[in-house]
Amino acid sequence: MSNPTISTDAKIGNLFLEFPIQPPFDVTDALDATAMTVLPFSDGLTLGWKVNPMLFVDGLGRDLALYCPTIVLTGGKNTSESDVHLYAVAAFYDENNRLLSAQTSRHLVGVGELYDIPGLVSRFPCPVQLISKASVTLFFSGIESWDAPKLHLFPIQTRKTERENKTIPIENLMFYHQIKRLVVPATGPLFTSEVLTGHNALEIQLEKTESHGNTFLSLSQRQKTSSKKREFDCLVHYALYHETGQLVHGGSCMGLANQGDFVSLSPIEPEILKETNLFLELSVWEGPVGNL
Repeated sequence: MSNPTISTDAKIGNLFLEFPIQPPFDVTDALDATAMTVLPFSDGLTLGWKVNPMLFVDGLGRDLALYCPTIVLTGGKNTSESDVHLYAVAAFYDENNRLLSAQTSRHLVGVGELYDIPGLVSRFPCPVQLISKASVTLFFSGIESWDAPKLHLFPIQTRKTERENKTIPIENLMFYHQIKRLVVPATGPLFTSEVLTGHNALEIQLEKTESHGNTFLSLSQRQKTSSKKREFDCLVHYALYHETGQLVHGGSCMGLANQGDFVSLSPIEPEILKETNLFLELSVWEGPVGNL
């Protein structure tokens, strides 16, 4: 992982891709998958994006309907003689290259099965018209041969690194955003934040955890507010990048701070955490209970 460029090895490889997205005029224009590129793993295999109408539980226990962007694979089947292991990361950004949502999935595609990357949907409280770009990372093994597509890298150094507090013009949401260098420690939490939000005085912590031979990052909350009555909810998205700007991990805590102590787990390839210098991007929404 020290130099995560495209590999042409027959057994293992990785792709780092970025695509501009034309924001849809209406959300219904994005309910069907929009193709972004053809992947050479299988005949007719297409990487695209779409939005899914989803129901979540808000801080008052009610159903909350949101439109959530997701990356999809369609039209291809594993015709090889071995299983294909996929580790997929997807992130969406606004026109200022600020993270809007991120998620990671690990999936096995058996012999004869259709390619798929489930689990790349996360809570998205803003209009899909804000989306301007998508980044997709695929680590894979078990694919016999393939042709490397063209890379579109966006160096992390050109992103804004200062903390931002911005009001999103929808439902009185506050948006908190920052990027910082993350030096992976030998032991202990990977990252512990300062106070991120105003009303909830939210702090978060990222930790490595192991379960049944798999490695995960856990995102947990610490709330400093003294008020027992919870009037505001928070939603956190985060992404990890290699120092060259390549996306290597992402996750979210859906409904953070509105359901008591809540921990979110996202799978991560352990080799990523062997890299001592990474970049961490945080996007945090805070709004009245019932919006997130």
